[in-house]
Amino acid sequence: MAYEQFPASLTASQKDVFLIDMKTEQHPYFSELMIRGINKTLRQWWSVWIICNKNSYAKGLICDSCWYIPQCKNCDITISYHKPWEGDDFGMCHICKSYYKFSTNCSQCAKGKMKTYGLGIQQIQEYILKTYKTQPLIINSASANSLPKVKRIEEKAITNKIYLSTSLATTAPFLWWESPWLTILLDADNPLILPDYQAQSNCFHLINDTIMQSPHQTILVQTKKNDHPTIRLACKGAIEEFTKSDTERKQQHHYPPFGDICVLMYKNEIEQNVFSTINKLYQELTYLKERHPNQEQETVIIYATPPLIYKAYNKYRYHIIIRGKNIREFVENAFVKLEINKRWFKIDRQAKEII
Repeated sequence: MAYEQFPASLTASQKDVFLIDMKTEQHPYFSELMIRGINKTLRQWWSVWIICNKNSYAKGLICDSCWYIPQCKNCDITISYHKPWEGDDFGMCHICKSYYKFSTNCSQCAKGKMKTYGLGIQQIQEYILKTYKTQPLIINSASANSLPKVKRIEEKAITNKIYLSTSLATTAPFLWWESPWLTILLDADNPLILPDYQAQSNCFHLINDTIMQSPHQTILVQTKKNDHPTIRLACKGAIEEFTKSDTERKQQHHYPPFGDICVLMYKNEIEQNVFSTINKLYQELTYLKERHPNQEQETVIIYATPPLIYKAYNKYRYHIIIRGKNIREFVENAFVKLEINKRWFKIDRQAKEII
């Protein structure tokens, strides 16, 4: 077990923050400090909040022989594995909401066994019930989206001492129940996986907001990237230091608000049509930039790239990204001369993300 405790004075909230290195733990998801913390909290009849942003049992299934991972037929995304308390296990695409049946044998190689990977809130629920003989209360957008559901949650909260949620924002309306003690943030480094310029900022605010908004005295932050500067600054509550470094990075690469991003997305059920349409517009934009060079357009960058989810709702998708410090004049010129508005592109002239 390896963890680091940050002094309460650094959090500006007089709380004890523990950053846990999950690479040194025996269990892939539940650290020794987490188990000890829950035991202590329950013995004193205090409450525990566990936050995990995955609404399923596991991220998906993988064959232990050929490493095949089932994906949705309509979307380029892994099928999430769900394990309800009643009925058969099932898979679901969290984009198009299609349901799938799973078998224990691999459908590709026919000799391997399908194993779960990744952590979901149902898996935590199962672990808590098995280990502590108590049924945790799940609070998410689906279980608290109406007044009757909220009232049912409040009634159950009287006897429950362990609460599971997908985010602290979801649980915020219920924090007045009592003065609880322990908050546990699982997979705190998850936002850093996304290839987006906002990834570091999203990760920082996930951790820092959880620490600052939690009414608990002790916060456990579990991550496999405990040396990442963003995570360490978030645990320290060093908002000014992070803002300074993040601002310098965005300014250097001309990311908003020090530049603009225009995202043009084209989608079609025929993959080749997507390639040809994107390639044609990309060539025209590149030619337009080279044909009319000026000092204002020196920072304009144009490139084509697939989005994070390449296929959704049975349609292939591709992006053309235009970004830089001074792109507005070029974009306006391109929209007029190339008549982009008539080409069935989805247009976001002031995009906040590039994935």
